Amino acid sequence: MHLSGTGDVVITDLRSTESALVLPAALRGRITVIDRGGRVAVELTKEAGEPLSLALPNETYSVHVENANGEFVATVTLDRPGELAFEQGALRRVSPEQTVARGVARDADEDTEPDEGERAADRGHERHHHHHRSPWYRRVAASFGEGIRVERPDTPMNFDALVTLGGTSREVHGSPVIGVAETGDLSLGLTLGHKVGFAYDMSFGIGPGIFLGDNLQLGATIGFGFSGITGDVLNFAWKVPTEGFVILELSPELRPMAYFRQDYLFGADSRKNGSKLAHWGDEAEAGAGLRFSGRLDGFVYGSVREMAGVRYWGIGIGAIL
Repeated sequence: MHLSGTGDVVITDLRSTESALVLPAALRGRITVIDRGGRVAVELTKEAGEPLSLALPNETYSVHVENANGEFVATVTLDRPGELAFEQGALRRVSPEQTVARGVARDADEDTEPDEGERAADRGHERHHHHHRSPWYRRVAASFGEGIRVERPDTPMNFDALVTLGGTSREVHGSPVIGVAETGDLSLGLTLGHKVGFAYDMSFGIGPGIFLGDNLQLGATIGFGFSGITGDVLNFAWKVPTEGFVILELSPELRPMAYFRQDYLFGADSRKNGSKLAHWGDEAEAGAGLRFSGRLDGFVYGSVREMAGVRYWGIGIGAIL
């Protein structure tokens, strides 16, 4: 065995363990296992090809995996003697700042050249210094941004379609079970047809989020924004959006999402009481879609919204190869 670098060495006393976590043969990358107290129990680099058994005390752990496909995390509980097979499908993608900090920083007055192991430890410590987050922190997002949406009115208008660029985003973040939900909309576009008008829509919302198990997240938000379409198509109005949404994380690469939003408007009497779908407020929108990542990163979703007494059917799409 060869060790290099500075910092603590994590050693597991096999005599004190009765359980083992078995990593599947296909799993590869840098793997870090953290106990509920935030201590690193095991850290290793695994290549695909053979399963690997880790002897661990009975406890709940977060398993962090970093490889060429990104950075992932899953929660696993050892509660009985024997082996427990780790389900690779339980891993969910996380953003880079949520990775596990490793190692300790070097002394400022130490002028020896660090080796690669020490540099990696320093990078881990720097991430930890700037992001003091619990190892249980999660961020689950379903963003339909940087795409195009085409909407058609279901009643005759002086334009054929509303085309906008931008999109919408929803996420739940925090430590389970209760977290924070955030929503946002930003889009700019045009009406196409006999009359051309400039369309704009911006809003932001925040509220409580709930983690129901490892795969289901709920959010409810209230916020503030504004919208309109020039050319007397849709008068400018300030709005207070209230929204509920659900994200189902089928895998780190596949996240269906559905939402329903109602807007209370002020500043434009012509848009008051403009939706039959709205139980309160003046306008409403409902939608559902699929966010996917991996080799193809993108989304597709459908929507229906009612504004000023007109219903619009829409479809949005976006992809990054």
